[in-house]
Amino acid sequence: MEPTTKKWYQQIEELTDEGFIFTESELGQNSNSDSLLDLMILERAPNLFTLDGSRRVHLHIVRRHLNDNDQQQDDGATYDTLCIEDIIIITVRHESIDYTSMKFLMDELSDAYRNGHLENQPDAVSYLDYTLYERRNDRSVGFNYWQEHQRNLNTADFLSHIPCDQPWIAHPPAVVPAHSIVSRVDKNITQTMLQCADACNTTLATICLASFCAFIYDMTNYWHDDIGITYTMASRPTEPEAGGLIGPFMYLKLLRMHLENGPHTTFLKLVHWVRSAVMEGFKHVRATHDPFDTNIHDALSPSSLSPEMCPCVAVQFDLEENNHLILDEAGDARLDILRNEDDGFPLDMWWRVASNDYWITLFNYNPEAEELRCVSIFPATLFERPTAEKLGARFRMVLEQLFGNETTDDDRQLQPLSTWIHNNT
Repeated sequence: MEPTTKKWYQQIEELTDEGFIFTESELGQNSNSDSLLDLMILERAPNLFTLDGSRRVHLHIVRRHLNDNDQQQDDGATYDTLCIEDIIIITVRHESIDYTSMKFLMDELSDAYRNGHLENQPDAVSYLDYTLYERRNDRSVGFNYWQEHQRNLNTADFLSHIPCDQPWIAHPPAVVPAHSIVSRVDKNITQTMLQCADACNTTLATICLASFCAFIYDMTNYWHDDIGITYTMASRPTEPEAGGLIGPFMYLKLLRMHLENGPHTTFLKLVHWVRSAVMEGFKHVRATHDPFDTNIHDALSPSSLSPEMCPCVAVQFDLEENNHLILDEAGDARLDILRNEDDGFPLDMWWRVASNDYWITLFNYNPEAEELRCVSIFPATLFERPTAEKLGARFRMVLEQLFGNETTDDDRQLQPLSTWIHNNT
């Protein structure tokens, strides 16, 4: 939309080799779905996309058999065309995880495949509109902020304090089978968490995130240095003309924990610290690097800047009113929605993707039933089932200590975290 006239206009851009990368490879007839999945993961290789310039697209044609392009069929056509069981992998550079825009792309690909061309619909939003909008965003300031925010975080030492059955450093992130531990939080505890959120002028999402941080400290007793926990945040574009085009911008961001008073920090102090840290991060998410872009760090380094090297907590909510949860009065600041029903990304698919990370915990709150559920997903390469169940039970114990009947508001305000850590040890 032209900002002065408020009218839509169309801009045609040249398809160049610089912006669009094409690759062709072969996948045998006997290869299974895991082989294809591994091939897709390789698309996230470092240096596939550069930090400068606009969005980049990588189109990868995977053939069951590579054919000689000069070989001709009976009708004179060459074999340089797609064949049955060939696969197309499209990797698109995004600033964020935005499944709404992905739906635009998939719909347009489907239309183009069925009709042989893409219909020109002047009043409809296209994926090209989205790309043009996103290209105008300057990412340099946010990139510098998050790079500095994660600098010198000793993740290898921190991870070594988490009890697991196999060493963390020997198992880089990969799609593997996972153990899922599902817990329904007691309704009385849920109500207390909501009351605590109201008293702290924050949200249930923040309370969940702070509770998970307390659990990490309880589990590791790691106070001598910073820890890192990745979490999801989302925001919507502030420009009205883009509101119907772009869904929530989803980000995986690092919450770097540094508590000056260490184990003497009270839980409410932890809540306020988490809220302040997240709100500070929100100032920089609209101009940040792609969280899946491994070009900016060495993922194998013990002091890697990669958020994937940290235990992951994600906050998922099913809420009314556009499925988002306002964290603060600034309407574009959100901490919410790992999965949105409208975006068509099934939860079981997310659980498979989630096992890319070392460990992920999701919270799901149903306001109609007033039910809070917690799902912890442990990769089987690191955790055996009994260990995963013990850690799930330990987290429930932390929630009971923080919000159970025997804990008062004064306890959360005055008692140090070491009180609950000592009780749980």
